[in-house]
Amino acid sequence: MTKSSELRILILGLGLAVPGFAGYTTFNFGLNPSSGIAAALPGGSLGWGYSVTNNDLNNWLVLAGLQPTVNFEHVSGITDIFDYPTIAPGGTLTTPWLPDLSGLYQIAWDGSTPSNYSLSGQFVIDAAWYSDDPNVCPQCLVEGPAQTQAIASFTAVTTPEPSPWGLCVVGVAFFAIAKKCRRLAKWASAVETSA
Repeated sequence: MTKSSELRILILGLGLAVPGFAGYTTFNFGLNPSSGIAAALPGGSLGWGYSVTNNDLNNWLVLAGLQPTVNFEHVSGITDIFDYPTIAPGGTLTTPWLPDLSGLYQIAWDGSTPSNYSLSGQFVIDAAWYSDDPNVCPQCLVEGPAQTQAIASFTAVTTPEPSPWGLCVVGVAFFAIAKKCRRLAKWASAVETSA
């Protein structure tokens, strides 16, 4: 037996003997919307929800940190609305963005932010693993092969305000249609009366 095959057997044996260490412990993290693009008018708020899946069937996942990797410009408010959840083995959690209530992160554009302005960055999410529910067993921190971060790319965009001329065109079209409908109603009434 060669040294490399002995080493493989030893590693396999340790993996089977110690629960939670048989494989690389991973999780999936994604933004909602899945494109990572969120938009609002200048002066408005926008945000992101998230979805996370604990791929490990033995260990508990705790999302323990959140850090955006961008210098926010033209932003009047930043709110970390992340709830730093604990996900049971094999579990999935999806949390939509609800302004000021839930999600991952939200920002508010300055009222003077130019139309079609955008900024892009990444959210870095830190994770820790526990062999038991960390609310019951805070000392059950797992040390071993595990994914400890996820990175999600995002873009924040300002949407242009509707053009006043565009609103005028819509108003004129609505007026013309209403006038046409009145003429048709009069014509139909005249046809009924003459019949």
